[in-house]
Amino acid sequence: AFTDPVRQSMVPTLVPKEELINAVALNSAAFNMTKVIGPSVGGLLIVAFGAAGNFFVQGGAYAAVLLSIYWMVIPPAPTEAKRSSALANLKEGLLYIWSNPTVFALLTGAMLAGLLLASLAHRVQRQGVLMLSSLIALGIAMNMFSWTTSFPLAILALVNIGAFQIFYMATTNTMLQVIVPDHLRGRVMSIYALDRGLMPIGALTAGVSAHWIGAPATVSYMGFAVIVMAGLVAWRAPVVRRLGVSLNG
Repeated sequence: AFTDPVRQSMVPTLVPKEELINAVALNSAAFNMTKVIGPSVGGLLIVAFGAAGNFFVQGGAYAAVLLSIYWMVIPPAPTEAKRSSALANLKEGLLYIWSNPTVFALLTGAMLAGLLLASLAHRVQRQGVLMLSSLIALGIAMNMFSWTTSFPLAILALVNIGAFQIFYMATTNTMLQVIVPDHLRGRVMSIYALDRGLMPIGALTAGVSAHWIGAPATVSYMGFAVIVMAGLVAWRAPVVRRLGVSLNG
């Protein structure tokens, strides 16, 4: 709740704007790699040291993180940032999102390759089109996974799902970082991160749906919902399709 918005708001102050999409894409790739590497290392630590020892070793590893943060040179907060209560800051962030159709549309679409996206950053002129295309491709890959009975095809579909999630999330994150003013970035990114807190609701809904209509149909309908959402954003917020030319300078 505290670390992620702060980290997100720090990225544009530490990375040149023309390299921002590369940085966000690499961060997304690292985040997803830790999902695979972390549990594997954790399992080995449990075998070697037990459950308590595993948490002790991982907790101690944060000392290295704290040391790296201590060495970072972070520019001061912009003078436009107001010192007020948490509720007032939250209200200001919400009002800004509501009044800015572009940011509102991006957050609506946000409510997840990274390395490939980083390598393509300077070749893609329309990040908005890339974001919407990734969302549509994600829905198609979900449908491919839901109905296939072939294990190799299922694995291929899952790889595509992960790749298009990274493309979509990294592109959306980058555009928000560029568009939102410095003094509001932390507040907007904290609201952007709320989708992680809503995941249990989605999981509960998916579980109930799978119980009544089956898992394949549930995943398929979710894929169609993603495609419909992308279509609605493209239709109702055409400004999103035009975004991206200024991101690379």
